[in-house]
Amino acid sequence: MRDGLSLPHSPDAEREVLAAVFVDANSLDTIGESVKAEDFYFERHNLVFQAMQELHEGGAGVDPVTVAQQLKDRGWWDKAGGARTLGELLDRMGSLANLEHYCEIVSRKAMVRRMIEAARKIETDGLQDIADVDEFLDEAEKGVFGVLEDRATSNLRHVRDVVSTAIDQIQNIVDAGDDVTGTGTGFRDLDRMTHGFQPGDLVILAARPAMGKTSFVLNMAANAALRFNATVAVFSLEMPSEQLVQRLLSAEGRIDLGRMRGGHIYEDEWPRLMEAADRVSNARMFLDDTPAASPTMVRAKCRRLKRQHGLDLVIIDYLQLMSGGTRHQGSREQEISYISRSLKGLAKELGAPVVALSQLNRGLESRTDKRPMLSDLRESGAIEQDADIICFIYREEVYKKDLEESERGIAELIVGKHRNGPTGTVRLKFWHAHTRFDNLAENMMPP
Repeated sequence: MRDGLSLPHSPDAEREVLAAVFVDANSLDTIGESVKAEDFYFERHNLVFQAMQELHEGGAGVDPVTVAQQLKDRGWWDKAGGARTLGELLDRMGSLANLEHYCEIVSRKAMVRRMIEAARKIETDGLQDIADVDEFLDEAEKGVFGVLEDRATSNLRHVRDVVSTAIDQIQNIVDAGDDVTGTGTGFRDLDRMTHGFQPGDLVILAARPAMGKTSFVLNMAANAALRFNATVAVFSLEMPSEQLVQRLLSAEGRIDLGRMRGGHIYEDEWPRLMEAADRVSNARMFLDDTPAASPTMVRAKCRRLKRQHGLDLVIIDYLQLMSGGTRHQGSREQEISYISRSLKGLAKELGAPVVALSQLNRGLESRTDKRPMLSDLRESGAIEQDADIICFIYREEVYKKDLEESERGIAELIVGKHRNGPTGTVRLKFWHAHTRFDNLAENMMPP
């Protein structure tokens, strides 16, 4: 009780739920789907309910005599109020007609109490000396979300119902004429290989500098938002949001980025630039350029974005620039392992793919064949373990300046790990001036 107010509860609803058990012991199965012992506000009701459940689960009869004996055997008789409490329940004569409604009242009152307790914990913790504000905020959100998650009930379903739903999903895919079941990237052969990035996937995109990592994920973000109407969050720890948008406009408008940054835009390019600006402005894309962001900070922002707008894809550029927070400052390898593990957890929590860019060890530069391999991932083997998909970008022209014209502008997207599907190499066209990747087509000419 605080300021004369007691915590929310309903004595009548609690008694009605318990009294119904004396009418029909099998009603415990219905009650148990939505009400837990700790949902009862009064300790005496909590103990009586536990005694009833124990008898029922043991195959014994549940009536006033057996419940009284169970309370005595457990040493709960006095705390449960003894004969007085059982007498109150028998006086009710229990009703099964409104049992589900009574259960809902008990459950909802308990949920409100837990939310109040979470708020009080936030207040208590907030009055202490907080070493890590981000972690405090994350714990606060976790407490609130924990109450919300308690609302979700996982009901058993007969397999025939699940089969029916699965067939409907397959039929929808067939009708759509598209095999992208996750978030599409817009890159045809990659989407065929992965069926789009799936909810809960952690996707690592790694490459050496100058290969076009940021350009690729921006193209992918634009494709997802513009072609598939996905809601995309891009966290850029290296580049300001304004520079990201300049790259987006260059790629979408097919305008030379260097000239555009220098203010040298041809007259016939202005219409393309304005059209690109209009498309990008209407995309469901959100940018954040907070430097050294921690997984805790990213998680909090993604949770809010999902509540407000939904969230289909998260992109982080790039993993090694993230901070593990003040409580995760061991070795750099341990910090990267924590970050990697946190991003996988974030993908599962959001039910959306998380794409994180990563650096590669420079050791591959000494090899004759400089195509990246899983062993080239920098600073932590945990990245390989946590990731569902690992892709590498490789462009031969970065190392060989004397390539034939037909081989220039060709990028290889190497899928080195795919937990639920095939691996292989996807060839793409890269327009360096426009920082744009495209599906490769024969006889492709520059725009």
